[in-house]
Amino acid sequence: MKENDKFKISTRPEDFFHIEIEQFQDRRIFPFQIYIYNPSSRQYTLFLHGNNPLINEKWQLLNFVLERGGSVAVRKDQQKTFLSSLKLKEDDVPALMRSKHISREVAELLKTQKLAKEALKDTSQGKTKFLLKEELHKSITQDDFSNLITAARNEIAAFSCTISPTVSLARYLALELLHEDNFYNRVVAFSYHLASGMGIVDQESLGSLICASFLYHLGNTQVDFSILKKPSAELYDDDRKKFRQHPGLTQHLLQKINLDLDARVYQVMLDHHETRTLTRKSLRRAFSMVLQDTWIFHGSVYDNIAYGNGEVSRLEVEEAAKKARIHSFISHLPEGYDTILTDEGMNISKGQKQLLVIARAMLSKTKMLILDEATSNV
Repeated sequence: MKENDKFKISTRPEDFFHIEIEQFQDRRIFPFQIYIYNPSSRQYTLFLHGNNPLINEKWQLLNFVLERGGSVAVRKDQQKTFLSSLKLKEDDVPALMRSKHISREVAELLKTQKLAKEALKDTSQGKTKFLLKEELHKSITQDDFSNLITAARNEIAAFSCTISPTVSLARYLALELLHEDNFYNRVVAFSYHLASGMGIVDQESLGSLICASFLYHLGNTQVDFSILKKPSAELYDDDRKKFRQHPGLTQHLLQKINLDLDARVYQVMLDHHETRTLTRKSLRRAFSMVLQDTWIFHGSVYDNIAYGNGEVSRLEVEEAAKKARIHSFISHLPEGYDTILTDEGMNISKGQKQLLVIARAMLSKTKMLILDEATSNV
């Protein structure tokens, strides 16, 4: 270890516990270091080195900091020194009591998570694979989504409690709210099963989706009772008029309560809001499609890739071609991207035409890319 390494200071909140200055009693010299915490910057600053006197000027400054909303803290690696020097017990320090309580809560959560995983394993044994299409058809036919909701809750209950605040919140919301068969829980359960069925298995991504599905409804300003009383998988035109929402209200409320959520939660909610005012034009701009049969017109390679994407630079076209794995081929053509293709691209192969059209779709940077036998000749 280098000589300077042992003097490095960590400012992570988990490295400190907060104390009350009354616990100093009448002492003015301490064998531990004292830090002050600034809630605005969330920074811990070393205020007094160990065995240095707390003179009147520093005492007054410490009280000034406390009056302005700051607090006093000690490093956790000096906890024993702090307690023994002031003849205190852990129960005398509220922050240490909370830490013990939190540790017990985490242990309890881990225990319930383990039980949920074991229960999920037991129920899955001897059962056929969960098929979303069949289950969804049955739920819609019977107007009963209880099985979908229960299956989602049981799987989410087995999520880890220690990955991230978002995953933990998703698990908590599912355990507390995902019970009744109502419109909101149908949205959450279907969103979860659909994502799982598409191969999204990491809990962080699923946790973001679950939280967004739950919290999106915070923005509802008016929901007609007739909708909640008899929920359906889809809102029809008459119900849609009754169902009003302020698109920015949800995010405003979440920011106000300072909930610790990852950026994907907000992005999912934002995309969801956009679909509520979807037009045919915006829908068409949201995805690109490449079919087995391609369309190449008489013009340069550059023009064929850039077609339909407005004014784009040569660099953007080349980047799209690289993503489609056609850049190397184009570079070896006599005129590169300026090479003229004949009608229907008769001077290149079918596979090369497909890759050119895929590059065209890549250039559009839409949220969805649909490939229908688009690489059959590659």
